[in-house]
Amino acid sequence: MHTLATQWTKLHEPTRNCAPLVFPEEDLLLQLVDLYFERQNLYFPFLHRPTFEQSLLNGLHKVDRDFGELVLSVCALGARHTSDPRAFAEGSTSLHSLGWKYMEQIILLQDVNHSSALYRVQTIINAIMFLQPTSLPGACWSLLGLGVKFAQIVGAHRRNFAGRKGSLVGELWKRAFWCLVVIDTFMCSFLGRPKATNPADYDLDFPLACDDEYWLHPDPEQAFKQPAGRPSVISFFVHYLKLLDIFGLAQRTIYAVKKPERWASNTAWDESIVVELDSALNTWVDTMPDHLRWDPHREDDLFFTQSATLYATLYWVHIQIHRPFISLSKQEKASSLSYSSLAVCVNAARSCARLLDRLHARGGNLPMPNVWASLFMSTIILLLNLWSGRKLGLATDPIRDMQDVNKCLEALSEYESRCV
Repeated sequence: MHTLATQWTKLHEPTRNCAPLVFPEEDLLLQLVDLYFERQNLYFPFLHRPTFEQSLLNGLHKVDRDFGELVLSVCALGARHTSDPRAFAEGSTSLHSLGWKYMEQIILLQDVNHSSALYRVQTIINAIMFLQPTSLPGACWSLLGLGVKFAQIVGAHRRNFAGRKGSLVGELWKRAFWCLVVIDTFMCSFLGRPKATNPADYDLDFPLACDDEYWLHPDPEQAFKQPAGRPSVISFFVHYLKLLDIFGLAQRTIYAVKKPERWASNTAWDESIVVELDSALNTWVDTMPDHLRWDPHREDDLFFTQSATLYATLYWVHIQIHRPFISLSKQEKASSLSYSSLAVCVNAARSCARLLDRLHARGGNLPMPNVWASLFMSTIILLLNLWSGRKLGLATDPIRDMQDVNKCLEALSEYESRCV
């Protein structure tokens, strides 16, 4: 008979007693790692490619289980972008099974210490990214809380955690914590649950806009310095965080569960906060780095995809800010904010549909789950406008809106074979 004590002991059982990890064949391993860094880490950058690959070359994954499980999580996500039959689950030819043979070996619920915490948090982040578009997204909520608590145990949520000067470990922790904040922001929005990361509880700086190859240098004074005139790949992520910071304010005000009495049912207050948020979004667009501004003819595929991701998220944030104020019923007395909010949502949905259709036409990758959510939300807004816009006396264009709806559905259908 199992007692609580024996179950607790089993939870903390050393991983050395577990079955040995089984890695892909060497050529497949390198292929999956490359796919991960090219299709995932460029948009959600919390691993440092040079040091990761050096550790892999040195065989650390064969002697350090924590790093080994991180490698398997990388392989699992990389497998999403391959059709190599060796990456399928045993006995399966379904694309939905890609990567599971690596993910199922990982023991996510483990105790941590300061030496293993970074690998553990990085593995948890990858596990969440892997599980989100599957039939098991519910596990992500618990894993997120675990990752946040592990990061807080070592103090990674504080600015002075790694000292004032940049350091490899300090920057890795900084990126990892910010990735947890991103996941938390979107997950709480999708599920309507409280956040595990509150801005009042962390004060770390944004990640350095410095690409991986410039982190290390023989001269310490030259480390972490991006060459002048060379756009940083990481500047996308920094600007992405600034956008979610604005949305975070909307979560704490518009979507607050318990608002102060002076705010409740106060139309003037609603209009004031919406104006403030819209102004912040305009400033965010105005300060966009040139290489990330939306240009449908941009030749650089990476910056094109990063730009599309930023603007798709921008349109999603616009919709999230304004949709609570939309009135779609004649019985409800529509305010001026209601009409303007519907117009903002519809325009954002149309822009998002056309932008992502352009990305889809170029064979671009939708690297972040929230971009799929942007497509879905845009489709819903366009359909609501079709069904209710005319009843409210608004000018509608059914043919144009259905064309945009079909663009969204076509883009979403591309991911049905690999994501649930």
